[in-house]
Amino acid sequence: MGNGRAGISPQVYRRRRAVVLLLLTLLVLLPVLLFVWPGWATGGDEEDAGTSGEAASETQEPDPTTPTIDPVDRADDLTALQSALPDEVLRFVLVDERNEPEFDATGPVEMWSLTYADGEGSDADTVDVVVGQWSGPSEALEAFEVIDETAGPAEATTGVVEADDETVGTWTRRTTGDGRGTVVWRNGTVVVSATGPSEDIEDFYAAYPF
Repeated sequence: MGNGRAGISPQVYRRRRAVVLLLLTLLVLLPVLLFVWPGWATGGDEEDAGTSGEAASETQEPDPTTPTIDPVDRADDLTALQSALPDEVLRFVLVDERNEPEFDATGPVEMWSLTYADGEGSDADTVDVVVGQWSGPSEALEAFEVIDETAGPAEATTGVVEADDETVGTWTRRTTGDGRGTVVWRNGTVVVSATGPSEDIEDFYAAYPF
């Protein structure tokens, strides 16, 4: 008598062996395919990152310290004081320069009014600068006090102006309710007043000569 089980035919055995070999082959090849398939292992992050990078470059904001307009042409016969005054300060450029008679009573040797802007039209931010030179430090100090009083009644922050580790004057800073701020400072015989956007005026002062 037999053992109750039919013998496995050669054909069935060969089919089973082929299936086993196929499964083993897939188990070996599947990790390789997953690794080399473009974007599979990273979930498409590389492609997305490239697309995002392109979008970011297209919408990149301009450098806030780079001027977007050209300064006004200046005269050829500038004084030494005028020559020391910059055409560009951060993103602001010189758009107007004229003689300033407002403080003639203080006896300046010369005095100028300048307007700096970061663009054209009424929407541009502007900084108004008044700069003058006096015959001596004491005269400049008196003028500084007069000009500082015109900056408004707001309480001022004060400090000293230093050059070569020596104190050469003082500065005051005020912020008004209209979003504007004013810094007035004296450096030896020169007094400067700058009025502009309150968020920019301190950096403007730090970048300006004297």
